[in-house]
Amino acid sequence: RYQIGRHANETLALRYGIANEFRERRHNGTEMIDSRYIRLRKLRVRDREKCRYEVELSDFRKRNAIAVIEPGTEYVKTFYPMENTWFNRHKKLEEVLKGNRTMTLKEIAKFHIDKTIT
Repeated sequence: RYQIGRHANETLALRYGIANEFRERRHNGTEMIDSRYIRLRKLRVRDREKCRYEVELSDFRKRNAIAVIEPGTEYVKTFYPMENTWFNRHKKLEEVLKGNRTMTLKEIAKFHIDKTIT
């Protein structure tokens, strides 16, 4: 379980179509949604200098992603796309949605799905 901030959650939604809402069951049976954490497993180092790891997203059908996690921390800074051509193909999407505080993670994830599937 890693800590994750708004920026990394946004890039996960934008670049993978995943709205991270960590669900935690409380002892009284209620469920709490918390986007401050994400469960993942490091698979391999993609770029040691840039702290990029290929990871498996445990709660999202074990999908693979590229996460930036600085050595010695358990905090995800951001997510990079799996494909090198992502930024060229989706420049407008990145410009409009990245850092857009008026949208929820689900709305950003839906844009990813709508724009990349069609």
